[in-house]
Amino acid sequence: MKKLLILICLFAAGIAHAQQQQTMFPYPTAPDDMATLSQRCNYVVEHFWDRCNIKQSFSSQPQLREAFGDWIKFMPYASSDTVYMAINAYMDKVSKTGGDNVATIGRIAESWLYCDTAAFFSEDVYLPFAKAVAGHKKVDNATRQRLQAQIKILENSRVGAKAGGFEFVTRADSTMQFDDVVASRVILFFYDPDCTDCSLVKTRMSVDFNLNQLLDGRLVKIVAIYPGEPTQEWRESAALLPESWIVGAAPDIDLLYDIPTTPDLYYLDARHKILAKHVDINNLLIGVQQINQQLSK
Repeated sequence: MKKLLILICLFAAGIAHAQQQQTMFPYPTAPDDMATLSQRCNYVVEHFWDRCNIKQSFSSQPQLREAFGDWIKFMPYASSDTVYMAINAYMDKVSKTGGDNVATIGRIAESWLYCDTAAFFSEDVYLPFAKAVAGHKKVDNATRQRLQAQIKILENSRVGAKAGGFEFVTRADSTMQFDDVVASRVILFFYDPDCTDCSLVKTRMSVDFNLNQLLDGRLVKIVAIYPGEPTQEWRESAALLPESWIVGAAPDIDLLYDIPTTPDLYYLDARHKILAKHVDINNLLIGVQQINQQLSK
């Protein structure tokens, strides 16, 4: 209870501070009878733009960007249903002011939520903004196409979604479908043969006792994919990887999966549902150890 009261006080202080900073428009204040942090944040997220003249707000984009940032700061404490409803309602209002403004909000959302320097990185929150921009007929074609490509990647590689199927060339020079990989757990490992960090991750996985026990029992499979052409140099490097691994090259995989850098690890269940992405190798091996210990009891 004490922790909750502290959070609510911080919430109220945050609103008061924002109001003192000469914001673009008056921000909402949750009614006093809303006792929980979630209730109060739901109210602010839903009613944030009520007193904003949406069309005029685009006359000062720096201020608009700041207000947008203040809005999303409350979203982690609100319910997901409220967040998505509020985003859709806001984008519906923006869409009525023209395609240029819709594209502007898309860029602002990307800078806050999805780029490398995003202050509140969240694919799930960014996605409805991207869809609104990509679906607006008066947004320029180049922007729409770029956002459509982002959406495809996000929907195929979101945590909780089924990993997108793809074909790859194996080190035996045959083709294989990723959907044909069957195991209780699948580690999808994107790597580059010339990447030093990739070599370290490969070495740690290849010598890890617990992981190799699970591989031997066929409970886990490692699928190592090079996001490039199956050149002779790649074949020579792929031949050095453990025989128990499925190794392949898929040149266009970065058009389907979110691979910001290599090495990159995805952790999937038996149905290829993404349980985690961009997994740190230390966390992966700790998780593998826990699974192996449970199975050994």
